[in-house]
Amino acid sequence: MLKNNLSSILISLSIVIGLGILANAYVKRGNSNDTISVTGMGDEDFTSDLIVWRASFSKKEFELKEAYASLNADRVKIKKYLKDKGIKDDEVVFQAIDIRKDFSYE
Repeated sequence: MLKNNLSSILISLSIVIGLGILANAYVKRGNSNDTISVTGMGDEDFTSDLIVWRASFSKKEFELKEAYASLNADRVKIKKYLKDKGIKDDEVVFQAIDIRKDFSYE
């Protein structure tokens, strides 16, 4: 009887550990690694000519036209701020607007 219970416990434990490994892999599948990895040896200094900064801003409005107008006003303010800091207009890229609708289910 002890042998049957031991087998069942080992099988159950193996299943739980396997599911834990699969769950961990599923959770970490979309994580990006924003690091620079270097192999070998280098001793030369250099200046990067390209830096990409990503940012986002959002608005929540009842009407789509209002939200778009508000986003556009914010875009103008952000562009002016960056221009005042010395960033040229052609160095700033705004991507398409992403619309997500919120629904209230009752």
